[in-house]
Amino acid sequence: MDLVAQKPLSIRVRMVRCIMGAMGGCCLLGSLHAQDMRSAMGHYYELIRQTFEERNAYNTVLFMDQYWRVTGNKGFNESIFHVEKILQHAGFVKEIHGEADGPLTYRIESSPLQQPAWEPEQAQLMLQGADTPLLAYCSNRNMLAIYSASTPPQGINAEVVYIGAGEEKDFERNDLRGKIAFAEGQMDQVYGPAVKHGAIGVLAYSVPQFNRPQQHPNAISFQSIPYSDTAKWGILLSYAARETLKAALQHGPVYTHVLVQAHTYPATALTLVANVRGALKPEDRFVFSAPDNSGPCAPSLFYGERKLLP
Repeated sequence: MDLVAQKPLSIRVRMVRCIMGAMGGCCLLGSLHAQDMRSAMGHYYELIRQTFEERNAYNTVLFMDQYWRVTGNKGFNESIFHVEKILQHAGFVKEIHGEADGPLTYRIESSPLQQPAWEPEQAQLMLQGADTPLLAYCSNRNMLAIYSASTPPQGINAEVVYIGAGEEKDFERNDLRGKIAFAEGQMDQVYGPAVKHGAIGVLAYSVPQFNRPQQHPNAISFQSIPYSDTAKWGILLSYAARETLKAALQHGPVYTHVLVQAHTYPATALTLVANVRGALKPEDRFVFSAPDNSGPCAPSLFYGERKLLP
């Protein structure tokens, strides 16, 4: 018998917008004043520490990590359904009439997306004459800007043109027609002007210093480009890739081979909401939210708790 069956919870726990995976989680305690929150939270954290099972959290993350997840795509939805099975195994039942159907309930809400879901499949950036890729999707899935479009199946070969920070003067003094723009700035800020000036794609570097790129030279911060039927593609560079590319440009023109495979399709946004209804204060709420786009860390905050999972 698990701990839920052994001892009623003194407060109702609700997972709001638990779209697993994560940029992080936040905790809000609705009915308490700020001065009471620290002591109340400390109490619940202590209960969790006594029953937390890290193996369950790691297994959940391991399942999600096989996908690149963004709202509405296959990997995102499969992660939702995976956690639904975990909840069912732990004794949760799907709501029929509402949250009062039982002490452990869940529901999956859906809403149409305003734009299609995006699914990356493959990407590669190779310098002409190199033996190995400068970047490859199989080893860094953040390299593709969200909503990048595919190249032709065989990829493309084009010259790289360095445009600095991507300011207007940089575009005016460089001919980007049929070439690849290489900028040091946010992808969403340099992509539009570069394509407008004729670029067939954009390479951008913008790893913030607080991420310590020199210590983590292969790290990439995921970003996006605007969705469009006529979209090009954007590749985000790591510190190591940027340094290699800039060094190559010191010796003359640089040509690259770029391959991108991705597609979009109509989809709906799914939201998993799970509730543990308390016995003493069933109308009080402890709200735990874990929004997910692609990060795998948030599931460990809740789904590793042994009082809910076997």
